[in-house]
Amino acid sequence: MQMPNTLALFMFLLMNAMYKDCKVGTTTGVVELKRGEYISGRKKLAADLNQSEREIRTSLSRLTELGIIDQQTTSRYSVYAIVKYNEYQDSDQQTTSTTTNKRPANDQQTTTKEESKHLSIKELNTYICSPSAEILDYLNQKAQSNFRPVPANIKLIESRLKEGATVEEMKRVIDTMVAKWMDDEKMREYLRPSTLFNATKYSQYSGLAAPKQKIRMVSL
Repeated sequence: MQMPNTLALFMFLLMNAMYKDCKVGTTTGVVELKRGEYISGRKKLAADLNQSEREIRTSLSRLTELGIIDQQTTSRYSVYAIVKYNEYQDSDQQTTSTTTNKRPANDQQTTTKEESKHLSIKELNTYICSPSAEILDYLNQKAQSNFRPVPANIKLIESRLKEGATVEEMKRVIDTMVAKWMDDEKMREYLRPSTLFNATKYSQYSGLAAPKQKIRMVSL
C-alpha cells in the first residue's frame, strides 16, 4: 500500500524543518524561522510531493486540526511549525506508548486531537496509515468536504470494516454516491460519514456500488 498523502506531507515537513533558529531569504525579504518551522506554500509542496494542491490542502487541514502542526499564512508563503518537534527528534521515547497502554482498551480505539499531540512518530504513522483515515481522506477529496477524524466519524468506518467491508468497496460506495448526489443541492449534504457508513444504510449503498458482472454469451 502506498504511503498516505497526509503521512508523506508530515514526514516531509518534519525532515525539512529548521533544526535551529535561523533567518531565511525569500523574494519578499528575510524571514526569521524558529526551530521546528519550515517555509513553503501549497504549490511548492504539491510539486515536491507530486500531489495535487487539493490533496496538500486536505492534509494540511487534517494535521492542523489534530494539533500536529501550526500554520501562519501570508499572501506569498506559509510557515509550518511542527508542534512537538523536539519530541519527534527522539524516536526511542516510550512515555507516550506507556501512557496509552494504561487507558482502557475501548478508549484506545480512536485518536483524538489532544491525544495526537503526544504521539511518537511510530504511533502517528500507524494512525495516519489506518484504513479508516484513508477512507475519510478519500471522502473529503471526492465530496470536496473537510470531515475531521473525530471518534464519531472514525468509529462508523471501523465498524463497517469489522463487518467485512474492504477499503476498495467503501471507496466504490463513495464514488457511486458522489456521482448520484454531488450535483443535487438537497442530496449533497448527505455525502457525510453518518449517512454513507450508517449501519442500516451501508448495505444498500454497497449494493449500488457493486461491480457489474459481465454476462458471457455462449453460442450454441
